[in-house]
Amino acid sequence: MSTKLPAITEKQKAYAFSKCFDNYAVRSRNTLFCLECGHSWKDASVLSSTLLGCSCPKCGNNLKMYNNYSAYNKVNEYFAIISTVSDMQVVRMFFVTKKLKKNNERSFDIDEVMQHWITPSGKVTTMSKKIMGLSNCYDQWIFDTILEVRQGSSESCQRYNLNPYKIWPDRKILPVIKRNGFKGQFYGNTPHGLFALILRDKIAETLLKTGQVDILKRYNSLTFEKYWPSVKICIRNGYIIKDASMWCDHIDLLKYFGKDLRNAKFVCPVNLQSDHQHLIEKKRIIRQREKLEEQKKEIAKAEKKFRKEKGMYLDIRFTDGIIDVMVLDSVNEFLKEGDELHHCVYSNEYYSKKDSLILSARKSGKRLETIEVSLKKMDVVQSRGLLNKSTEYHDQIIGLVKRNISLIQSVAV
Repeated sequence: MSTKLPAITEKQKAYAFSKCFDNYAVRSRNTLFCLECGHSWKDASVLSSTLLGCSCPKCGNNLKMYNNYSAYNKVNEYFAIISTVSDMQVVRMFFVTKKLKKNNERSFDIDEVMQHWITPSGKVTTMSKKIMGLSNCYDQWIFDTILEVRQGSSESCQRYNLNPYKIWPDRKILPVIKRNGFKGQFYGNTPHGLFALILRDKIAETLLKTGQVDILKRYNSLTFEKYWPSVKICIRNGYIIKDASMWCDHIDLLKYFGKDLRNAKFVCPVNLQSDHQHLIEKKRIIRQREKLEEQKKEIAKAEKKFRKEKGMYLDIRFTDGIIDVMVLDSVNEFLKEGDELHHCVYSNEYYSKKDSLILSARKSGKRLETIEVSLKKMDVVQSRGLLNKSTEYHDQIIGLVKRNISLIQSVAV
């Protein structure tokens, strides 16, 4: 049947050449070169042409500036012709090349490199030319080979999922594909991918017919089953899902909270973003409580060991009349200190460090800095305030602690 397909016409080639590419110019010093017709002229405004492009005085084309120019340049795109043979839908893929060189008129090449054949049941068979086996590119075509059915599928071979940049506007579509909801738009899908999907999958067909195109874009028959009952409620109520990712996350949250996923009140929200954010915040609070419960269990385990190792220091406190310094006397205090000052005194388990004594400097009850004293060297290791930064009282705090090191030493003895 492939031999029955007509050769690409000159009109189709001209359409591909004009629609698949921008028009370009390149600058060399203060001279602009039109890469469309080969004309060159002096650049009157370098800044303007760089930012806005320019127009060729000779051919009149609006030109973009071409970056990374070398002696020979090529720009490639894919162009498709959609046709039928007998009861088969065919998507013909053409590799289009535009060649650019200074002082020369641009030239084009076009080669048919793939054909996707789709049966009325949705089975796809792909014919393609050979590619260079040792190339890093998955579409490095060997153009003098013939189109043949080759090993691989759209799931295992990336080039079989190439999407054309432009499609010939005169399309021939099987009546069964039109019956299954196709009205000319592909919604980001490859043409052969969408045709096959709506022919073999009734859910995809329904999504297309009912305008649920954002869901269709993300449709995956392996994971979609859990959302389908809720989608049917949306369809029944004329509710169009405009943000499929957020809506699916919203359904997952509704399920988490035990809501009725067949109730239009929940699955067809008037303001999806607002309702979704409300559930996110609600779940965050629950998770925070759960985390707190887990932390309480961890704290209870760590508290016994902490009191055994540091119990003799827990009543130490001293002041200079402005700053009050006290030992953090429980693991829970480490948690509060870390949460309020946003540092790692709790998360990095300073309460379990045998050689460290952790104190808190405060002014009028407000936490200022957390001080680590080495019990081995009897010296201040560090003192950290909010977000690990020093406060205006930093030097005063360090001095106060150092003047009272002897108090810590006396307890240790």
